[in-house]
Amino acid sequence: MRKHDAAIKTLKYWLSIAAFVMWVSATVELRADQTVVVRSGNGTIGSQDSLIHVLPFGTTGDITPTPANFSNAQTAPQAYVVTPYVTYIPTLPSDPNAKWIAVNTNLPQGSALFAVAFQVTDPTITTASLDFHFSVDNAVNGVFINGNRISGNSLDGDYHAEYRFVRFDIAPLLIPNSTNWLYVNMSDYGALAALIFNATITTSSGGAGTEGISPNHGGNAGTVTVRVTGSGFQLGAQVRLTGVGTDVAGSDTSVLNSSILTSSFNLVNAPPGLRNVVVTNPDNSSVTLAQAFTVEQGGSPQSWVNIIAPSKYRAGRDVSFYVLYGNRGNVDALGAKLILTFPSTLTSSLGFGNEVGVVTKGIFGTNTVVTVELGRISAGSSSPLPIVLTSSSSQAPFNIQATIQTH
Repeated sequence: MRKHDAAIKTLKYWLSIAAFVMWVSATVELRADQTVVVRSGNGTIGSQDSLIHVLPFGTTGDITPTPANFSNAQTAPQAYVVTPYVTYIPTLPSDPNAKWIAVNTNLPQGSALFAVAFQVTDPTITTASLDFHFSVDNAVNGVFINGNRISGNSLDGDYHAEYRFVRFDIAPLLIPNSTNWLYVNMSDYGALAALIFNATITTSSGGAGTEGISPNHGGNAGTVTVRVTGSGFQLGAQVRLTGVGTDVAGSDTSVLNSSILTSSFNLVNAPPGLRNVVVTNPDNSSVTLAQAFTVEQGGSPQSWVNIIAPSKYRAGRDVSFYVLYGNRGNVDALGAKLILTFPSTLTSSLGFGNEVGVVTKGIFGTNTVVTVELGRISAGSSSPLPIVLTSSSSQAPFNIQATIQTH
């Protein structure tokens, strides 16, 4: 078998007292039923923010909000849209429409809890992500959804540059088809205090009644794994493609629940053209998605990898980031390995389980190399892997490299 290396993604961290910048661009290829964007500064300078409430704690320092604080913040006065102090960044590079906000226009010192409501219209939520960009005087000491802190470390930031938290595991924190609340806990250590942010929340339902197949096409040079959504699926249900030529039966079919199943189609040498997708239950009831899938001539996997991380990172602290990987091709990538390389002076923690043989870690020279046996990367799919790195306060600038290898 011939080995293929996907494009390598390398990030360089510059660690210093003055801080450093690491800009990362990436496309998160998740099916989105709803995207909500919330930003600070909903109004003109000097006016109250029309959406965001603020509850001052009346003191400085790092404060952990109580359930009563979260409740009271929902009805607290509106924050003020303010002119940034001369040493602040004027706005967020990622969102020029966001503005600085504070307890009042004088940017008074003191820690505070900011709260903003947003609507989730999905009746069910299977996956959800949060992309949070911010700058702050002095630090964000936790981002919360409905009173629950997001995973990983969310204590970071200052006012000289833009910072970023990305999370792909917020679905359990959201309330479907309801009003939800996002809270930003600001720590102030004296003098002035203010905050600027942008939060993008993306949800996917895949609920019953949303009939479809993803991906809806595949090449006849390999195997394609699909996700079928509908309703009334039973354990033991089977799926097949009908229409042009011989039927193609799905293999390794897994019924995740009554509205979602996955299956793999071996399309090698299948005639190109439109196919019907037929799901048959053990009781012989069935549903057909007419001409819902297209077999294409040829094709190949196109594996990719990217890294999402905070735009700034202070030495001596944990930093949470995600390695995103996927396949833009029209056939599955098989025998895939994800290889992460970073200096051995860093302590690493993987935010996912280590089944036997799935993850290996070793020291090679001055680097730690982590290999994750991904196996199959389905056509048209993308997935995140959470990683936490910890450095000492004397850590020199370093690179993180991510590579995907496939057969």
